Order: sequence, then structure tokens, then C-alpha cells
Amino acid sequence: MKKYITPFFICLTSFLTNGIIFGFLNSYGLIYQYLIIENKHDENIAIKASTLGSLKNGVLFLFAGISSILCKKIGLRPTCVIGIFLSVFTLIGSSFLVHNINALFFTYGIVHSIGSSLVYIPSLSILFHHFEKRVGLANGFASVGSSVFTIILPMLLNTFLSKYGLNSLLKLEASMYFALIVGILFWNTSNKRISPQISNSTHLQVVDPNINQEKTVTDNCPVVKNVQKPTFFNSYSNQIVNRSIKGEMLIMIIGIGSAISRILFGSISDLKLINRVLLQQIAIFVCGCCFVLVPLTIQSYYIAIVCLFMGLSDGIIVCLIGPICYDLLGSTDANNGVGFSLTVISIPVSIGPLLSGVIMANTHRYDYIFYTSSCYAFISSILMILIYTTCSDKKFVKISKK
Repeated sequence: MKKYITPFFICLTSFLTNGIIFGFLNSYGLIYQYLIIENKHDENIAIKASTLGSLKNGVLFLFAGISSILCKKIGLRPTCVIGIFLSVFTLIGSSFLVHNINALFFTYGIVHSIGSSLVYIPSLSILFHHFEKRVGLANGFASVGSSVFTIILPMLLNTFLSKYGLNSLLKLEASMYFALIVGILFWNTSNKRISPQISNSTHLQVVDPNINQEKTVTDNCPVVKNVQKPTFFNSYSNQIVNRSIKGEMLIMIIGIGSAISRILFGSISDLKLINRVLLQQIAIFVCGCCFVLVPLTIQSYYIAIVCLFMGLSDGIIVCLIGPICYDLLGSTDANNGVGFSLTVISIPVSIGPLLSGVIMANTHRYDYIFYTSSCYAFISSILMILIYTTCSDKKFVKISKK
């Protein structure tokens, strides 16, 4: 019975961790809007609020590499505990500094994001030690937490923020982080080392092991195109006079599509016939198409269909990050691959929201933000598919599943 209970609670904890971290992160658009309204006297508030969002995204991913190293040195559970307490203390501290956005840059933007990274990487890495044959499904279930919380939180937090203010919202977030301490009591890691699923057959050849690590980074970098949409959907929708659907509802539709996609395609990706790399890149290309369609359909009900497809593609991209690293590096080193990948993508993650804030401050047009985001999605997906197909033709490396 224990062999079923422990994996269940491990998945549940990872589910809640993803939900709390990315649920609040994807709901930052509400805080962004709140800061702009409360600081109308500041002409540069749009850039400052975007910079705060940029810091939250960038530092979370930038510190992922260090988080994976700590997981190796002191273990998954101690790393997660440190992250939880660091997040709780900084959130409570930030609740007393809500009127000083410059102070929030350090407390809420940097230190809190470091704590979140120390929680997120262990919650993802623990799955590699308990789910060998169904790692795709396990990652899909865990990552669906962010979708579920993205569906629920925006409407709840919008009401909560309007009634109680930002200081109470940060204290609520701190209490939810602290609750995670219960779930990690069930964590334990296996001493069995699962090697990368790569063989020396005529169809599976590896020239240089470094190719695997570089390829892992290349596979995961395009996922950063998702960070801008939750921040600006609310504001963009509210700017439209004849809008058909509210911004909160659009984010909910994205969350529903993403939740369905993560479970469905996480399970499908475990099949031997499915190529996880190509599936991920196709999803990125589709998401780029959705970015182009958002400004064109924002005034009609077609925006709901666009958001649904955006959510579906988002779910595929996110749920395949871990399994691809697992395929290439094995269970023991997969967390290093994930951490290194997220560290690399912290650069565009940081630049993206900041660039969006600059575009908005100078043009006052949200459609330019979505068009810019689509360019990155198109370029990254096409380049990755070309790189992958070229490597496959020359038999440099090929991913296999048991």
C-alpha cells in the first residue's frame, strides 16, 4: 500500500508547488494593474511594474541552476525547506513595503524568486526518482497544478486584491507557501541510478556527450515565450471598449486548455512512437500563431478559441521539459539538465517583460507586444526543428524511450 501512497503524495506536492508558484506568477497581471492604479503620479510606473514582473520571472529561472546544485549537495528535501522559509519571510516582509516599489524589486522580485526556485526545482526533480516508465504522465499531472491555479486564482485574487489590498495578498501567498512543508515529509529519493536512455545501436549513436546537454538547453529555451501573456491579457482586454470577454475569463480559458493538454499529452509522450522534441517545437510554433491572432480577435468571441489553442500548446511545452531532460540525462542528472536549461532561458525571460513595458510606455499599444512575442516563437521553433532534423539525419544523437 505504501508504494502507492508515497508516489501519490509526491505527485500531489509537486502539483501544489507548481500551482502556487506559477499560479501567483501568472496572476501578476493583477498586481501589475494594481501598482499602476495606485501609483498614477509616477510617470514611469508602467516600466517599473514591468521590471518587477521581469525580475520575478528572470530570477526564478536564473537561480534554477544553483538550485539543482544544492539538490545534489544537500538533498532535495533540505533545499525545498530552505526555499519555503525564504519565500515565506520575504513575502511577509514585502507586505509591509507595498508602497515602496523600489524595495519590492529586492524583496518580492529577487529574494522571493530565489526561494521559489529552491522550491520548484526539487519538486520537479523528485518525480524522476519515482516514475521511470510514466515520467511524462507524472510531469503532466504535476505541471497541471499551475494551470488549475491559473484558472482559479485570477478571479479570486482580483476580488481579494480589491477588498483587502496588496499587503494582505502577499500574506495570503506566504501562508500557501508555508503549507507546502507538510507535503515534502513524504519525499524520499531512490539510490538506483537510471542512466540516459541512449544505446549504441545502429540507429542510436552519440558522438559527444556534450551534445546532449546543449540539446536539452535548446529544447527548453523556447518555452520563455509564455511569460508575457498573463501579465498583459487583463490590461489589454480592459483597454478594449467593445470587448466580448473579460481578461480574467481569457486567462481562465488558457488555464483550462493548458490543464487538459498537460495530462493528455504528458501521457501520450510516454508512447514509443511519439517524438517529444518535435512535439514540443510544433506546439511552440502554434503558440506563436496564437500570439498573432490575439490582437486580430480580441474584440470578438473568436478570442476564446485562440486562447484555448494557446493553452493547449502551452501545456505541451511545459509538460515536456522534464521528460526530455530525463530521456537525455537519466533520473540522477535530469535535475541538472532542467536547472541549466532554466538558467539559460532566464535571459530572455528577464528581457521579455521589460521590453514589453518599454513598448507599452512608448506606444500605448498592446498588440505590438503580442506581435513581438510571436517572432521569437516562430524563430526558435523553426531553428530547433532544423537543428534536430539535421542531427537526426547524420545520426549524431537520437532520443529513445524504454
